[in-house]
Amino acid sequence: MSRLKNIAAVAKLSEKLAKIKGFVLTDYRGLTHKQLEELRAKLRPLSANYTVTKKTLLNRVISSARWADQISNSSGPLATLLIYDEFLPPLKELAKFIKTYNLPQVKLAVIEGREYNSEQVLQIARLPSREILLGQLLYTLNANMQKLVYILKEVSTHER
Repeated sequence: MSRLKNIAAVAKLSEKLAKIKGFVLTDYRGLTHKQLEELRAKLRPLSANYTVTKKTLLNRVISSARWADQISNSSGPLATLLIYDEFLPPLKELAKFIKTYNLPQVKLAVIEGREYNSEQVLQIARLPSREILLGQLLYTLNANMQKLVYILKEVSTHER
């Protein structure tokens, strides 16, 4: 019966992984059930799912041999953060959770096909949101345009 459960689990995980933009593998040892549920509840509205995953099942689903080796060689149990939409909000939430509880430990992240280590994931999580970056860009462009208008106005008044 457990073989049928494993086949169903692999099929379900394959279906989920086909829809994701990225995933983060973590070692969740030390987290209580309550803390796991808290993290899941915070990630759910951000189009992300945090699930405990058996390494053997995950290896069957992950197509890249490089990642499969890292999964096999990692010690301890794994939980997987599956990101279905924009990756920054779930990473920020994970980083906040890690800052609060000092757990889980990030092992590996793959976001839009690119691999990241633990430190890189936390650096990405510290980035401002897309909206803030766009606002900063618009502010910079607007300030430069205002300077240009001022300079052109000064040049035109001196030529008269």
